[in-house]
Amino acid sequence: MTKTITIVTSNKGKIHSLTHALEGLDFKVESVNLDLLEPQYDTVEEVAEYKAKEAFKQLEKPVIVHDGGLVIPALKGFPGVYTKYVSETLTPQDFVNLMKDKQDKSCYLMQTMIYVDEKGNLYKFQDKLMGKMADYVSTVQNEKGWGTLWQVFVPKGSDKPLAEIPDEEFDKIIRPKAKTNSVWEDFRSFLVKEYNIVT
Repeated sequence: MTKTITIVTSNKGKIHSLTHALEGLDFKVESVNLDLLEPQYDTVEEVAEYKAKEAFKQLEKPVIVHDGGLVIPALKGFPGVYTKYVSETLTPQDFVNLMKDKQDKSCYLMQTMIYVDEKGNLYKFQDKLMGKMADYVSTVQNEKGWGTLWQVFVPKGSDKPLAEIPDEEFDKIIRPKAKTNSVWEDFRSFLVKEYNIVT
């Protein structure tokens, strides 16, 4: 019997990532938009946990909440937990300008995904995508990207922003070099173990 996994998002990139991760398993992905409060916590993890609990209360069924943040060491971790708000306020060019005179252009994308099962138990998955800030803003539009930062974030192992990297090149060449692991693949492994799925 096909099980449904509900992710709270309207972001095509996140829906694509989850759907791709669950290929071959008997799960259907559905997305839903909820008006969830964006709490002012210190970490992406705390924000994701709060929103996951609230989503579960509203939907009363298993749910996924995914949150991410850009961490720039040269800017003392900015924007971090405020990435969503900041990226709606600052343009990709603003990020390039902020880093223009910085010697250390390294940064990373931190992702936290919280899964709440039918009993209300929370499971946490985290990863980092290491990289640096680009010296220019890419004009490539990538519908699978989850934000404008794809235009200026250069993952480790590449010399161009995420928006310009074809899916196949990223999955086979770049991601293994840049990622600490993958929340999506970790979640797939969790489901396989949890439901004793033979793959």
